[in-house]
Order: sequence, then structure tokens, then C-alpha cells
Amino acid sequence: MAKQQVLAYRVMACSANGSVPFYDLCLFGYNNDLRGYTTGQFQNRRMFATQAEYRLEWRKRLGLVAFGGVGGVERTWGEFRTDQLLPAGGVGLRFNLDKKNHINYRIDLAFGREGRTLVIGVGEAF
Repeated sequence: MAKQQVLAYRVMACSANGSVPFYDLCLFGYNNDLRGYTTGQFQNRRMFATQAEYRLEWRKRLGLVAFGGVGGVERTWGEFRTDQLLPAGGVGLRFNLDKKNHINYRIDLAFGREGRTLVIGVGEAF
């Protein structure tokens, strides 16, 4: 892509096997695996998420982001169905705090099947 544009993507999966306590199950929405869902809203023994993000350095220290993805949680890998997947997407605004190291302050508004989330932080989601 052009010098001021980035296309980033991420794929992740989690599998909790054996006798594990509930807090060790796979949590959907944890660690920005898919923005748009509250952490712990969906959890089970199997989880996957994939997302892509388009980043554009817009003006001086400002940047824009658009992202989308899909994922799911189930008890076993064989139980995943396309009609039960969890889609997400959204937009974000970036303010560059450090041009040399390219560190951004970010605000992301994300929408999922069950609602929306607002994520504020330093550094990119992934």
C-alpha cells in the first residue's frame, strides 16, 4: 500500500482442554481479538477470531481506521456453524503521540451482534 496506509490482519484461536476452571475458558472480546464485544460476554472451550484493519495517516498527527472481522465460541470445534458466528466492525480515530516510534493514542467505536463497545488506549489493537 502507499506510504501512509497500512492493511493489518490478525487470526487467533483458543482451546481449553480437560478440567479447567471457568476463568481459564476462552473469553471472546479479550485482548482485542475482536472489538465490538464485552470481555466474557461469550466464553466456552473453543474460540477463534479473525479481523482486518485499514489504517490511514490522514493529517499531521491524525489518523483514521476502519476494521471488521468475525469469530465464534463453542464447546467443541465441530459445533461451529456459520449462522452463529459473531461479526464485528467499526471505525477509529488515531492521534500520533510519538512520530519516531509511531505510537498512537486510539479511540475505536466497534459494533457487534450484541451491541457496541468503545475502546480507548495507547498503541494499535494489534
